[in-house]
Amino acid sequence: MQPGGDQPRYPATLGGVLVTAVPADAFGTNCYVVATAAGEQCVVIDPGIGVVDRLEAVFEEHRLHPAAVVLTHGHLDHTFSVAPVCGARGITAYRRRCSTNTGCTRRPWC
Repeated sequence: MQPGGDQPRYPATLGGVLVTAVPADAFGTNCYVVATAAGEQCVVIDPGIGVVDRLEAVFEEHRLHPAAVVLTHGHLDHTFSVAPVCGARGITAYRRRCSTNTGCTRRPWC
């Protein structure tokens, strides 16, 4: 499936790890769900705009149990759905700290 579609991309297995791309509704970004296997805990990476229902479908289809959200950076297209994803499951979101040597000019949201 292409980015921006209504359904998650079919999962890929990379080195025995389940990886599913979930297209966001804006900016052509993807959210990812990563797990060791179906029925296991998973990590959600960069839950952007409009991914909540699609994520729920992935969790249900693969019987996954979200354990955490990981943010690659703090821009809106990667963080928009953090509150509903974390709040629905009582899980924590993790994001790296801004560093003065990254060239970031958007502190604290780099």
